[in-house]
This record gives sequence, structure tokens and C-alpha cells, in this order.
Amino acid sequence: MRKKTVYSTCAATAFLFVLGGASLITSGTALSNRSLIPAPILEIDPQATASTGEVRALVIVTDFADTSYESNRLSDETMQNYLFGSGKSDCYPCENLTYYFDRASYGALHMTGDVYHYTASGNIADYESSEYGYELLVQEVLSGLNDTIDYTQYDGNHDGYIDALCLSVPTGGNADFWYGCTATWYMTDLTDTDGMKLYHYVISDEQPYDDTMSYYLSTLTHEYGHCMGLPDYYRYKTTDGWQATTGAGGIERMDEAEGDFCSLSKLLLGWYSSSEIQTFNLEGKESQTFTLSDNSLSGSCLLLLKESSDGYFSEYFLVDYLTPSANYDGLFTDGGVRIYHVDLDRAIDEWNTPYLKYDNFSPDYDSSGTGKRLIRLANENGDFYSAGATIDASVSGFHWYDESGKETVSSGYTISVDSISDGKCKLTVTLAK
Repeated sequence: MRKKTVYSTCAATAFLFVLGGASLITSGTALSNRSLIPAPILEIDPQATASTGEVRALVIVTDFADTSYESNRLSDETMQNYLFGSGKSDCYPCENLTYYFDRASYGALHMTGDVYHYTASGNIADYESSEYGYELLVQEVLSGLNDTIDYTQYDGNHDGYIDALCLSVPTGGNADFWYGCTATWYMTDLTDTDGMKLYHYVISDEQPYDDTMSYYLSTLTHEYGHCMGLPDYYRYKTTDGWQATTGAGGIERMDEAEGDFCSLSKLLLGWYSSSEIQTFNLEGKESQTFTLSDNSLSGSCLLLLKESSDGYFSEYFLVDYLTPSANYDGLFTDGGVRIYHVDLDRAIDEWNTPYLKYDNFSPDYDSSGTGKRLIRLANENGDFYSAGATIDASVSGFHWYDESGKETVSSGYTISVDSISDGKCKLTVTLAK
């Protein structure tokens, strides 16, 4: 849930789309037999963990020579069951990783995995004292388990990289060092890993006890979102250190590690088919009608682009309709229409690597929260819009950014929520010409 460490020097791969249109080039058939768009996040993070198909996760519960878990630490077998087996029912809708990601991706991503244990040879402070302490620990753990684990079994897409590695560590060390994060392997070559490489990996400081597994599971789903290339959506560098998006509409897995992945996350991860992404036709009639399905149950979203759009990596409004179902079960009362103001403008760093210009790690990040942000709700109070609502220039967050990063430029769009019934939402969108 807290900030990830990012050390990326990878070059971008090509991403294909039809500018401003609803029809995008598809990437083939996933587990759900839906023809999905290519994951746009690979434009930014080309070596990210696969977001579709079979993903094999490896979780290693690690302790140290002088720092161990308490005696009631869950056994490896129980953790295996909680993470990849029948799950922990009282943690629903995040009862385990397999079911959670199946629902989030509409069947496009199927995560399985295994749990192992390892005791490091050094004291916990030995790793904290090194700038590369994470890598020293990971190298030792993977080498130490090489005779036990066939690491090639954790490469679901056969790209030569371990899909998703998590090292869980006990409390007792420097909490500022062992915070939950996703790191990127970048300094040394791995050895004793059956020829497999490592890119993103997770360090988890959530504790594997029966009464803390809800936090463990929710944090790990968030961190695996980072492994798949997604950034944090909450604000960094605030008075309290960080600030989540407020309101029921702001609940999101890459925000405060609750609920489901929002429509932007699902789009970036390639969990939609082209027919599930509707787009206002800027060359069409001034008024167009759309029907959105419940995005918590099936893929459905609407893009409102600018005339100068650069496709997904630009500024736009992203609209979805939600009910408290599936991964949002019990988190709010009725749901409704949610509108995100998105700005995925890109920049190139000194290593010629693309990055999201308004990511929280970007030099253009505005910690005040008043300037351009990668994603924010168009409705300031964080509530959903219900049937009968009209969203237009009177809504302060429903504007494009001006040159100084303030939301002052009229979008020209007006959205009327015509009706909500039987898991469908009908919208009429009008654009002033």
C-alpha cells in the first residue's frame, strides 16, 4: 500500500491503437476466451509481470538468525491454502489471490502459486546496513532453496523471468527499511535460480497470522498490481505521509488497497476486449447514448477524449458503473456512475525510458494535490452519481487541465445519467460543437 521502490532502465515496446477510436488491436485469446486488447502498461513497463494468462507466484516466508515470527505464525500449508487454495472466507472479497484476480480480470488472469520457508544466515541488521539489502537477502534465499524449488515452474509466460516473487519478513527490524513495497532487481546477476531472472519482486511486512491475513492478502494484491506495472494512485508527500482518495467512489486496489481494480487499472492491464471500451465519437453526432454494464462483474467503460488525444496515454475522462458486487462486495451501499479524470501523459528519462509524467515518482509530481495528477475523481466528494444526475461544467472536477495544471478548461461534455436498472446504466453524452 505504501510507496514502491522503482529502479527501471528498460526500453519501451511498441503499442498499437486506433487514435480516438473504440476499436483497438487485440492480443489474442486469454483464459476467458475473450479477445483482449494488448496491455497498454507494457508501453511503460515492458518487463512487468504478465497480467493475463497463467501466473505462478512464489511466496517465501523468511526470517533471520536473530529475528523470527511468533510461535503462532501460520504454517506453510495453511498459508498455501489461504493464498492459492480454498482461501480464508472471512476475508472475502479478497479471500485468496486466485479467486480475487479471477474476478478482477473477468477470468483473464489466473494466479496460482506456492509457499516456502527460509531462515537467512545473517541477523536482520546485516541486511538493513546495506544499500542493496533487499537484493542480498533475495539472492541468499533463492540460492538456499535452489535444491528444493524448480524456479522454471514459476514462469507462466515463458519469458525467462520469475512471475511474482514475494518475501515475507517478520517485525523486529528497522520498520523504515522493511516496509511493504515492490522493488525492481537491477544491480547484480542472480545465480542458482535454474537460469531464471528476476525483475519486480515484493517485500511484505504484513504478518502471516490468522487474525492478520486480511491485511496480508489485501496488501499482496496491491503489490502484485505494482508487479504488473501499475503505479500508486494515492497521494505521496502529504502532511500525514500519504492520502487516499476519499469517498465510496474512491475505493480502489491501487489506492488504499481495498475493493477492485478500477476501470483505468483494468484498461492498462489489458483486461478489456475492444468491444467493452466505448468511446465518444468526436466526429459523430453532438449527442450519443451509451449503456454501461456493472464493471465489477463484466468489462464495461466509456472514454471521453480530447480532440488532441494521444489515445490511452493522454488526458481524458473515464466513466464506469459499479454496484457493491464481486470484489466490491459490502464496501458501499448502492453504487452508481464513477468518473475519473485521467492524465497519462508520458515523458522520457535520461536512460531513454518512458515514464508516466504525473506518476508519484515523477519530477513533475505535484505533492499539493491541486495540480495535474495521474488519476483523480471528477466528483470532489467521492460519491457516485445516481440516475437523474447531470455532470457538466458546474462540476469543478469535470474540466481539462490548463497550462498551470489547474482544472479550469471546460471539457465541453455534459453527461446525463438517464437510468440505472437490472445491472445496466444508460448515459447520454453531449459535446458542445
